[in-house]
Amino acid sequence: MSGDANLNTEVSVLNKINAAGVLTLRTLQDSNKLLASLLEQQTILAKQQREATANTINADIRRRASLAGNMAQVTGTLTDSLQNFRMQ
Repeated sequence: MSGDANLNTEVSVLNKINAAGVLTLRTLQDSNKLLASLLEQQTILAKQQREATANTINADIRRRASLAGNMAQVTGTLTDSLQNFRMQ
């Protein structure tokens, strides 16, 4: 409140209260925008991490699948070599 009677009228006080309410709402709106931005960043990071993990798992699946075929080929070749081995 002010010592000036004109600044303390009911309308003036209500205007000040309304102005404070508007400032509060704007502050809350800015806070919500910031929180939404942080959430978006976390969502992007989580998606990138999930994709990296999925790529690692898929690479391991491919490696294991080709390993079985490669081992069968090596084993078959080794068996043939041992069966056809002659000592000189």
